[in-house]
Amino acid sequence: MSYFLDGLAASVTPFSLLVIIIGVLWGMVVGALPGLGLVIAVTLALPFTYSMSVSDALLLLVATAAGAQFGNGVTAITVGIPGSPSAVLTVVEGYAMFKRGEGGEALFLNLVAAFIGQVLGAVGFVLLIVPLAAVAPNFLAPEMFALTVIGLLAVATLTAGDTLKGISALVVGLIFGTVGADPVASVPRFVLGIQENYRGLDIVAVTVGLLGLGELLHQLYTGTFARSGATSAAAAKAHAKQAPQRLRVWAPLSSLPPVLVAAAFGCVVAFFIGVIPGLGATAATFIVYQQLRLVARRPDELGKGSREGLVAQNTADNAVVGGELVPTLGLGIPGSGSMAVLMGALVLQGIEPGPNVLQTRPELTGTVAAGLVIAGLFLLPLGWAFSYYAFQLTRVWPAAIFSGGISLILLGAFAAEGRIFDIYMIILFGVVGFLLRRFDFPVAATAIGFVLSGLLETNFRHGVLITEGSIGAFFSRPITLILLLFAAGMLVQQWFWNRRRTRRRKDAPETTESPVTK
Repeated sequence: MSYFLDGLAASVTPFSLLVIIIGVLWGMVVGALPGLGLVIAVTLALPFTYSMSVSDALLLLVATAAGAQFGNGVTAITVGIPGSPSAVLTVVEGYAMFKRGEGGEALFLNLVAAFIGQVLGAVGFVLLIVPLAAVAPNFLAPEMFALTVIGLLAVATLTAGDTLKGISALVVGLIFGTVGADPVASVPRFVLGIQENYRGLDIVAVTVGLLGLGELLHQLYTGTFARSGATSAAAAKAHAKQAPQRLRVWAPLSSLPPVLVAAAFGCVVAFFIGVIPGLGATAATFIVYQQLRLVARRPDELGKGSREGLVAQNTADNAVVGGELVPTLGLGIPGSGSMAVLMGALVLQGIEPGPNVLQTRPELTGTVAAGLVIAGLFLLPLGWAFSYYAFQLTRVWPAAIFSGGISLILLGAFAAEGRIFDIYMIILFGVVGFLLRRFDFPVAATAIGFVLSGLLETNFRHGVLITEGSIGAFFSRPITLILLLFAAGMLVQQWFWNRRRTRRRKDAPETTESPVTK
């Protein structure tokens, strides 16, 4: 446990604390702006990590994630627009409370839920990462190859309703990863005569373009920004009628104990969902909400402005970050799009996430855990003040959000190495990301496929060398065999699940009832 103390010591220096505060504030602002969210918040923060140490870079990105998850809920409560899909159910419960004059209480419960989720998520991260560190020495190249296959298939099958589309998007990312020098023989491939491509496509340009610029272009195309502006104006009129509630972001302390069971339930379920690569915060919040009726004291109030429903799903939205960090740092498999960006930051710092990190740089896991807890502590005062004034932020002109987001993305890319080529690449992959979203392909699968392509190929090639050129020998290694069989089982299970869902859709009678309020 000494390395956790080392990580904690690295997190409480004056500069590191300042980095955490900036990350929390930045995440809250971006997360609260309609149409943006966690992935874009982390993506926009990535260029600022280039000149930082590894520990401070991790602290900035983790604090940004904590702030963004909280900011999502603020917008959903005050305006009725989720900052990201994971906050959809906050609209159902929180905005209903706002409309009946309980907006201040809803914002306070959102803050408490975010704090609980961050801290308990950090505890879960510590408890799971320690066993991973113990077994890490048993994972050589064949085992790492099998683990990477599991991560890729998990993302491809769980982030898309159509498994074929998910795998296709994943293959696109793997193809992009083959550009540049061969990782073993250093033979250039698919460089198209472009000098900058000899060292491979820049990981920042690809991930920021796909996940950041691509998302902004898609929202511009679908009119999300225009709708958010109209809804904000409508919400402003409702807010003016309830002006006293904005002066008191508070709830009676006696109202907290009844919702703690829901908070604990949301934390535990969401954390373990986050550990599974590809599911993410959206799936976690919906699963928690659907199962909440089993533990809720007043299940009949769900969907009507329930405090238990609000706290459970907001706690889940924040606890899932700690869960996603387990496979990202412990196995080198990003748990979500935002974790793919975090992996990119580590790669740029010369750190290869996975079991090697647990052996060579174990203090980084302590840094991450400390960062989550400290960010949660700063979230209490900063989030309270932010909730008080946040409604004015949601009234920002939608065009300013769009143009400002694109400007930050391009400026950050150029500031990294001062190359115009990086801007061209971000624009190119922004268009690719937009087209993938336009035709319902999971962009996260493409981004994660690109990030993991080098790890997949390197471990496969080294595994073949270990087994003296025999691919079949992979299956003679017990751990590798179990992992590959598990990966095959995931594909089979997803195929049966898709068939069952298609059959149910055909047999189910048409209804206008919302699935959220059932």
